Amino acid sequence: MSHAGKLAVFLCVVLAIQMTGALHHRLHKDQQRPKIDAEWLRTSRGDLKDKDTVIHGQFTCGGAGVFGLRPHLRNPRYPDELVAITTTNKNGFYRLSAGDSYLLADFLQLFVRHQCKIDALPPNPNCAVPYYTTMVSLDIRNTSYMEHNMDLSRSQVYSTSDCLW
Repeated sequence: MSHAGKLAVFLCVVLAIQMTGALHHRLHKDQQRPKIDAEWLRTSRGDLKDKDTVIHGQFTCGGAGVFGLRPHLRNPRYPDELVAITTTNKNGFYRLSAGDSYLLADFLQLFVRHQCKIDALPPNPNCAVPYYTTMVSLDIRNTSYMEHNMDLSRSQVYSTSDCLW
């Protein structure tokens, strides 16, 4: 295969990993959405229930910021819906605004797919295009502004090793 062909395949693979609409294979699209309990909505976040929730920070790989990651927030109650999504800048910084929508709960899950090597979590040797999915549960009770920084090369506790092909 020519170099141009290999480059085209590589770029397609990278774009496929970073697709905004792609759902992680462990999330089920056919789940029934639970009905919203109005009382739960009024009392779940106290005085902060009507405020915007902002989560910001930096993703690094071995100390260097990672450009182009697509971190996104999900609500555990509605795993097939995105609460917010963004792209990291050249230094790995991101900012997610979750809003004050009905999707908010006491906890949100921060997901990011990446190819930063995690020594303690080796990829499948038969995998042509390995990647990692890192998920962190964030407690947003009693806060509307949170900073979360993470070195992805040391995130084995929060990550799974996956295979595109």
